[in-house]
Amino acid sequence: MTTIQFSDRRMPLREEEIEVCERVFRQLCRRQPPMSETEREALASSIIYYYQTGVRNEGSLARLLA
Repeated sequence: MTTIQFSDRRMPLREEEIEVCERVFRQLCRRQPPMSETEREALASSIIYYYQTGVRNEGSLARLLA
């Protein structure tokens, strides 16, 4: 039997992690001018990417993507 090692980036986010990402997303959307659907999707993807690579603090995520 082969054991597959997954990095944190490949693991699904838990509910509390999704909530952190969602709060940052909403905060950044309020600060910026209206964005297109494509821009919102790109922002959400970036938040999740940085969260999964280790940026777990809400304030740090917001500053990184502002």
